Amino acid sequence: MLAPRISVLVVSYDRTEFVVEALRSVIGQDLDTSEFETILLTDRSDPEIDRLLAGHSIQRLEPPPGNWGEWVLAALPRCRGEVLAFLDDDDIYEAGKLAAVREAFASAPPLGYYHHRVRRFGATGRSSDALGPVLGRLPDAQKNRRVADRLFWDLGGFNLSSIAVRRSVVEENAELLRALRVGHSLALFYASMTGPWDLQFDSRVLGRYRIHARNQSIPAGTSLARDWGRARERVAPVIDDAERIAAFIDFHGRGRVSSRPVRSVGARSRLVERLSSATTSRTELAEGLAGFLGLTPPRIAFDHRRLVGLCLLGLLEPRLPARWAGGRPGPSRRV
Repeated sequence: MLAPRISVLVVSYDRTEFVVEALRSVIGQDLDTSEFETILLTDRSDPEIDRLLAGHSIQRLEPPPGNWGEWVLAALPRCRGEVLAFLDDDDIYEAGKLAAVREAFASAPPLGYYHHRVRRFGATGRSSDALGPVLGRLPDAQKNRRVADRLFWDLGGFNLSSIAVRRSVVEENAELLRALRVGHSLALFYASMTGPWDLQFDSRVLGRYRIHARNQSIPAGTSLARDWGRARERVAPVIDDAERIAAFIDFHGRGRVSSRPVRSVGARSRLVERLSSATTSRTELAEGLAGFLGLTPPRIAFDHRRLVGLCLLGLLEPRLPARWAGGRPGPSRRV
């Protein structure tokens, strides 16, 4: 029997409430089941999930403690497909997702990276408008700094559930993926931009990105006065990963990719940490942030926690506000 072309990796860390819905969205794909396999990576057990796995020949793997990259790399020996598609447990595939992935990677010349548009939805079930760039195929010969910078801001958080890559993209960049804490989707994009592959940005909406309390940078109802320490802790991984990815680009970019946008993420994070000092006055903070963001200097002293909270939201929310992206080319179509 031929090996499946696509390996779908469903990643579920420290929760089970969304896993069944995510798995059912994979089971319900239009693509013939001989074309793909599904592997659930999880550190939790649940009877309903176990029954679903057994009924549909879905593999289950409990990797050792680690980050997303370490989990995916631990699963790689189990994967038989030459294409890896990812699904966070709280997201959902539309029925035609894997057929679109199969079609894209079957084309020539070789494709390394595939991304589709999404709709965000929450507890109410209501969906947003389609989010994501409409670019089509990006041949390897046309990859350059201008295109890379534009895509950085258009794609924003590079939601993992919207991404499929050629297996070699992961294998050849294992060291980077293992070192990161939160920036794996961004790393997959840059690894593909700096490698010898085409990229494709599908205009179709083939997934849904769930908004809920546990994937919000600062959930609704959070009091920054009460939870400030926890909010500041969320910035550290952003700084670390921005530095690692920027260093990767500087080494592998070959003059075709700029590390400026990634470095700016780290710079904003450092600014937040510096200005969040207890000794900084509200007026100093307001003026400093206004200057950094290119806003008109405020005439009154704003509440400093609210300002830094907005800064954190912009840093950690997948869709970076346009006014924060100094020097970004062209209009925004963010995801």
